Amino acid sequence: MTVSALKQDTIAAIATAIVPEQGSVGIVRLSGAEAVAIARVLFHAPGQQAWESHRILYGYLRQPATQTLIDEALLLLMLAPRSYTREDVVEFHCHGGMMAVQQVLQACLDCGARLAEPGEFTLRAFLNGRIDLTQAESIADLVGARSPQAAQTALAGLQGKLAQPIRQLRATCLDILAEVEARIDFEDDLPPLDEALIKTQLTQVLAEVTRILDTADQGELLRSGLKVAIVGRPNVGKSSLLNAWSRSDRAIVTELPGTTRDVVESQLVVGGIPIQVLDTAGIRDAEDVVEKIGVERSRRAAQAADLVLLTLDASQGWTDADREIYEQVKGRSLILVMNKIDLVMQEGIEEERERRREREGE
Repeated sequence: MTVSALKQDTIAAIATAIVPEQGSVGIVRLSGAEAVAIARVLFHAPGQQAWESHRILYGYLRQPATQTLIDEALLLLMLAPRSYTREDVVEFHCHGGMMAVQQVLQACLDCGARLAEPGEFTLRAFLNGRIDLTQAESIADLVGARSPQAAQTALAGLQGKLAQPIRQLRATCLDILAEVEARIDFEDDLPPLDEALIKTQLTQVLAEVTRILDTADQGELLRSGLKVAIVGRPNVGKSSLLNAWSRSDRAIVTELPGTTRDVVESQLVVGGIPIQVLDTAGIRDAEDVVEKIGVERSRRAAQAADLVLLTLDASQGWTDADREIYEQVKGRSLILVMNKIDLVMQEGIEEERERRREREGE
């Protein structure tokens, strides 16, 4: 779709999450030249309420053809350019759930609005100069944030804290370029180029670019999180670890090897970093067809993970089976986890008690 078409169309969409039987308020948003005209057809405000920008009106939404009541609602009017898209924007704040917002949206479409494409309100904000690309990305990051730290990072980007140093870098590079080009065009009229100064400025630019890239890696970690796979041979306590970390019975735990047949996921937040923990089937040469599929998925999960926790049974020590699994995952970021350490401690206590009995018997 062309930019000119975007500017001409009036678009509509449900702006809040749709969850059946949940949510007390739902919002339907209109943006474009016909937003106010469509709103006046659908929304009936009793009394002498003024249709002025940045005011909230109370009234009723009705079907345009039959005047059937859709919902009792509030209307928020934001006239251009003082709106998110810098176009005329109208929001209908109606009851939540599914039915009311879907009927309001359909009524908007019946009056000539077009269903907005995903992210189109933000696209219009960008095309109309309301936000830059870094702020557009920050809006998506804020909506998808899974920790307070990720939300704070997104808010910083939304406030322009990433765009500002980039603009400064651009200005510095343009100044350097102007100095060099001026010496080419007017070599006889200008003093010699201060090469030491230019070198210093370029070094500073490179250092700032490196710093920004380093913070970008941190932002990516907060945004996307880590994928951690718990792997090991059967019955070493992988599922028990997942349940302990998630503080729930996400995975079935029994004394029988091969209980876990598929990858079980749990979402955690540790130190502000979202972590997807994967409990995998025990890796071994299985005869059962279903278990074979689970073992293969375990191997794939280990290869796709950012971090592999190779889990060992401390009461049995390092085994040949552990070594085989280690050879398969040793190229990944790896932590060896000694599980069931309490059994080792208990064995040591029992041995000490036995020695004490022997001494007392003497």
